[in-house]
Amino acid sequence: MKSIVKNITTLLFVVISFASAELVEATSAEERSSQSSDQIEAALLYGLESEVRGVLESTFFNVITYKASNPSFSSENIEEELARIAKEAEAHQVRYIATLTLNFLADSERFGTQEELNQLVEFSNEHEAFEFLDERIKTEALTATD
Repeated sequence: MKSIVKNITTLLFVVISFASAELVEATSAEERSSQSSDQIEAALLYGLESEVRGVLESTFFNVITYKASNPSFSSENIEEELARIAKEAEAHQVRYIATLTLNFLADSERFGTQEELNQLVEFSNEHEAFEFLDERIKTEALTATD
């Protein structure tokens, strides 16, 4: 009798676990995407709070690659933090890269087609990505003055 109760209990536990897993799986893709986006935003903000130049530059690159991969991504918090860094950072290069990143985050479409933006994700060297953005801004400035 004990083994039957034990088997039934085990079976109920498995069924309940399976039902819970199915319920979690049924969570909408939008909700999961929102949770993931919130986690990424938190991680990016954490990186932007660093005083270490290398960490900041890597975080700038991560902002760029995430936005290139997810065009609908936007974050006022990240934009505010980038603007602060662009104004207050001691190193000119950090301020400039923060400005490039802020421009890209605010209007990624102005930097090219989705295919071109996907190249940003493929760059293994973050400096190449910043050069890409810099060239686009310079080209835009030159054509605007002609």
